[in-house]
Amino acid sequence: MFASFPVARAFGITFRVDWTWIAFTLLLALTWDGDPRVALLNWLLVFFIVFLHEVGHSVMARSLEIEVKDITLSFFGGYTRMGWGKRQEQPLAEILVALAGPATNIVLGLLAAPIAALSLSEGFRGLEPGLTTSLLDLAKNFCLFNLALGFSNLAPLLPLDGGRVLRGTLGIFLDWLTATRIVAVLGRFGAVALIVLGFLWSSWVSVLIGFVVWRAASQEVWLVRARRAQERAKDGFDPLGAAPAQFTRVDPEPATQVESDSATTRARRPADNPLAEHEGQLDDEAIKRLEQFRGRLRRRDDEDAPSS
Repeated sequence: MFASFPVARAFGITFRVDWTWIAFTLLLALTWDGDPRVALLNWLLVFFIVFLHEVGHSVMARSLEIEVKDITLSFFGGYTRMGWGKRQEQPLAEILVALAGPATNIVLGLLAAPIAALSLSEGFRGLEPGLTTSLLDLAKNFCLFNLALGFSNLAPLLPLDGGRVLRGTLGIFLDWLTATRIVAVLGRFGAVALIVLGFLWSSWVSVLIGFVVWRAASQEVWLVRARRAQERAKDGFDPLGAAPAQFTRVDPEPATQVESDSATTRARRPADNPLAEHEGQLDDEAIKRLEQFRGRLRRRDDEDAPSS
């Protein structure tokens, strides 16, 4: 979506960081009311969890022989670019790859739950994420952030993973473009809800995420339509029913042939005199030829004029 640059490469996958992530990290460190190290540590923890989420998508894609091009982290989260190839628009592949990310977070959250339970000191109030550098609190945050990211991504809204699961399910029974449009409409409703709630709760982050979700849902429809148009063009199919243009080389005819054809068809050149063969007064036939003449009339020179 925005400019990004590579930071590492492993297992054939390039890991990239968006400039928005860098900018927000620096802004958080400069404006945080308190110890900036605490804010940065928890911020990095969140994006480490997002990174693991994307790794889950990548591992499943690799197992299905889908090319994984790169993983990018940005302020808005993370995303994985894949070269789907022949598996494009296959419902089962879409569902499995989409579920792999949330499943990774939920499993990691459950595995960290016993360690996180050690930091609970006051009952359920201890479930609130604490911004400290304590290892127990970080373990608790790791558990809670994983569970929150995993379950929230299962919402049936594009571009969330739950929306892709729903599209894959609908794609079993409907055309892929129709399924994408249905889920995109749900995504737009979710975007409007985020924007409205953001204004009501004075949360600019919610408003910003709502606009991003709206744009991403619309882009999913555009991508499917563009891919369909590209496939039609590759197959030589014209949706308007017009046959492709065909060009035939025509060699020019010799000049003698052109002159003979002109004489046969009585074609006139612009310099021809329409009344060259006429003598005497203009009759109806001469006037007709003169009216139909589209060239330039020459003025007869004095030496060409007949002597009286």
